[in-house]
Amino acid sequence: DPPVRGDGGSASRSATRSLSRFFAPQRLGWYLAGLSILLAIVQVGILLSQATGQVSMSEWIESLGIRLAIPVTFSILGALILQRQPDNRVGWLMIVVALGTSIPLSLLITYFYPTPETLAPGLWLLLWLDGWSWIPFIFPIFLIPLHFPTGRPPSPRWSWVNRLALGMWLFFISMIP
Repeated sequence: DPPVRGDGGSASRSATRSLSRFFAPQRLGWYLAGLSILLAIVQVGILLSQATGQVSMSEWIESLGIRLAIPVTFSILGALILQRQPDNRVGWLMIVVALGTSIPLSLLITYFYPTPETLAPGLWLLLWLDGWSWIPFIFPIFLIPLHFPTGRPPSPRWSWVNRLALGMWLFFISMIP
C-alpha cells in the first residue's frame, strides 16, 4: 500500500513553493546580476584577446572602465535594491542597464564573423540586435531619476513619460533595418 498523505497534495504545494522561491524577485535580481557580470567578464576577455601587441591605456580604460565597471556597478546596485524592495522599478531599470551594456554583440560579430562573404542568418540577427543595443542602456538611464527613490513616478500625471519611453523604444526598434 502506498503511504497516504494527510493533506492531499502537500508535495505539489512544496514544489510550487520551491519554484516560486527560485523565481522570487530577490533571487532573480541576483541571478541576472551574476549573468550580467559574467557576460561583462567574457566581453572584456574577448576585447583584450583581440588586441594585437601591447594594450594601450585607452584600451584598458575602455575595457575595464566602460565594459566592466558599468555592468558590475548597475547590476549589484539593482540586485541590492530588488533584495530589499522587490517592487521598486529602479532596481529593475538598473538590471536592464547592466544587461544592456554587458551583452557583447559587436564583439561577437567581429570575433565570429571577421570577414563574411555572405550574410548568414545568425549574422543578420546579430547585426539587427546590435543596431538597437544602445536602447536598453539609454532609456532606463533616463527613467531612473523619474522613479527614484520610491520606484514610482512622483505623481500619476508623470505616467505618460513611461508610455512615451516605451513607444519611443518600439519606434526605434522598428526603424532599424
